[in-house]
Amino acid sequence: MRIAALLFLMLLPIKGESRVKGMILTEFQRGNLPFSGSDLTTAYQQYNLQFSSEPVLGMARIEIFQQADQSKRYLKLSQISLRYRKKGFDITAGNFYAVLGRGLLLRAYELPANIYEDAGYRVRYGFYRDIEGIQFHYQNRFFRMTAIRGRPLVNGLPPTLANLERRPDLIETISLSTGVRQFQAGGIFLKNTRPERIYHYFSGWTEVSFSGNISVYLEMAKQLNGQPFFKINSESAYGFYGGLNWTPGALGISLEYKDYHQFSLGSGFNDPPPLVSEQDYPVLNRSTHVLNLSDEQGIQAELFYRLSSGHLFTLNYSAANTQSIRAFGFHEVFAEWWGNFNTAQIRMFGDIADDALRGEKGRISSGIVLEKNWGNRWGTAIDLEGQTFQNDTDYSRATNGYFRIQAVYHSKITVSMIVETSTDPGLTDRPDTQDVETATRIWKGWALGVRPGSFYQLQLFYGKRRGGPACASGICYEVPDFNGFEFRWTARF
Repeated sequence: MRIAALLFLMLLPIKGESRVKGMILTEFQRGNLPFSGSDLTTAYQQYNLQFSSEPVLGMARIEIFQQADQSKRYLKLSQISLRYRKKGFDITAGNFYAVLGRGLLLRAYELPANIYEDAGYRVRYGFYRDIEGIQFHYQNRFFRMTAIRGRPLVNGLPPTLANLERRPDLIETISLSTGVRQFQAGGIFLKNTRPERIYHYFSGWTEVSFSGNISVYLEMAKQLNGQPFFKINSESAYGFYGGLNWTPGALGISLEYKDYHQFSLGSGFNDPPPLVSEQDYPVLNRSTHVLNLSDEQGIQAELFYRLSSGHLFTLNYSAANTQSIRAFGFHEVFAEWWGNFNTAQIRMFGDIADDALRGEKGRISSGIVLEKNWGNRWGTAIDLEGQTFQNDTDYSRATNGYFRIQAVYHSKITVSMIVETSTDPGLTDRPDTQDVETATRIWKGWALGVRPGSFYQLQLFYGKRRGGPACASGICYEVPDFNGFEFRWTARF
């Protein structure tokens, strides 16, 4: 089907100036997971090419991975697509990304320049979850329609597996919406064909804007098999999301609510809003609460205030529970001050949380980031963060620490030393011994970044790097520990 659709698009008329751009990503590693024995040498390459000549756009991606084990090597044309856009029509055939509503039924995404590796498979590849098929979109001033037929990628499985194993779901969906600027409403129907059964889902949403910079969004999605849309009980598979945003001048307020029940669809092609404050502070990012789509209800409220001097104050509260096991509760309060001065920037934060699903009680985190421009092409940064919590396993008190010191020259050369520590029993105990180690575990690494031009970037790392959960753009995933040398080169043209 994809080849036929591509051939059809190739026959469409092309006018206008042609442009070609691309990106090459190369990463070489010499090292291994801690306590795993001898070092492993791997090389990953990604070639991206984009072609545009209105009204046609084309894209192709090749990925290559090499290591000693031949069963884990691959060379693959992992993505290819053609897109035609003209007078409200937008047709894509091949590999593409799409989000319907707020992602309750479908979210296909990419984390650009991220490389994913599962500690079990030990194969590296690009971090994305696309759809392979065809997408048709049309819109005018009052009406929008999107139709999709394709197979979403299960990005937890490596390219060494067969394509059908990585794309077991066939989805067919149509989305219709209408409205004017202040009021929008729509409906989404999705059919999911799996080897064992066919599932049908429907989602209805509305978005209303009011004077005074107030907007409200509501979306309800539900599995339809054998049940009316508005009938909800313990057997129903459904998801509900509601959000309110209000920005009166320098003040900003947002309120959100979620209720998800048995709503991990298929092999996981949907991704509803998690309603958790995502942070770039390492100790908080690694502790992000992971959404439980099987059974979770919760809220998130955030308030921020920006002063004319550039200072920013943020206060966030998140909470979640399950209906089946009330003890699995999550609560978090986060506060941050962001200060901007003539040649310096200061960020300070404090965070208090309980997350029973992670087995952490009384978690307290705090930190400070100082960045200074010395006016002679030099700059420095210091990042100091700490965290402590009670471990539910043995009721001991564990601590995590993070320290980074960085020097920057002319915004082109960056040298950093990063040190992390932990007394968490799940990290201090070595799996390759029969003893139970309790001594503080330390990760220390050096990083060098060189940007010779706006189109090239070199990154080097040597030492030990702590793994664990990482979150970006609402996507959480596991990063393996690493001990060794890493080289990464990115070139754009």
